[in-house]
Amino acid sequence: MKVRENCAIALVVILCFFGKAFATDVAGVVNGIWMKPSGEALWFSINNNNAAAFCQKGWDGMQFFVPTSDPNFPYYYGLLVASLTKSVPIYLANMSFYSNSLACDITQTGYGVALYSP
Repeated sequence: MKVRENCAIALVVILCFFGKAFATDVAGVVNGIWMKPSGEALWFSINNNNAAAFCQKGWDGMQFFVPTSDPNFPYYYGLLVASLTKSVPIYLANMSFYSNSLACDITQTGYGVALYSP
C-alpha cells in the first residue's frame, strides 16, 4: 500500500512539473495603451505577433488588459507606461493559460508582468 501511495505522489509531482514546464511566455515592447472610457480596464498591446496565438485582439488591436479594480493596478500601470515611453521590453509569463477565445487579463496568469532592462 505504501508503494502505491508513493507512486501516486511521484506521478502528481511529475505532472505538475511538466504542466508548468511547457507553459509559453511572450515578450515585447508595449506599442499601445488604451484606457476604456468606463475606467474599468487598462488595455495594451505588444510588438510580438506570437501573442495572437493566445489572446484575441479587441478594439484597435489591444489584446491584453489589467482591471483597474486589481490591487496592483498602479504597479502594472507604471511598468506598461515605462515600456511604452522608453521602448523597454516586458515579459508576460504563462500566456498559454489562454486559448485565444478572449483578450487576456494578465492578472490571472499567476505571474503578472516583468520589465526588462534595455
